[in-house]
Amino acid sequence: MDEVAGYICAALRTRVEYHARTQALQRALLQSAGLPELLVDILLGIDALTRDNVYAVPSPTVFDLTGHPPRSVKDWVNEHISLFATPAA
Repeated sequence: MDEVAGYICAALRTRVEYHARTQALQRALLQSAGLPELLVDILLGIDALTRDNVYAVPSPTVFDLTGHPPRSVKDWVNEHISLFATPAA
């Protein structure tokens, strides 16, 4: 996630930081948002997969489903940087 923050930082030309949370804090925040316990467990499981870098090697399924090779996270961030920009007032 620090690497992703770096990509966003470079694309926006502003400081962006990722602040990691412990699993207990993340669980508490998700629960305080009123999410059902099953969804909290699923989201924490996705966090664990990300933390364990399970997505480091692209699956051939991306190509099978889309007909296009998988993109890097950096390329995706650059293509979608408007999603991270603050809207003009």
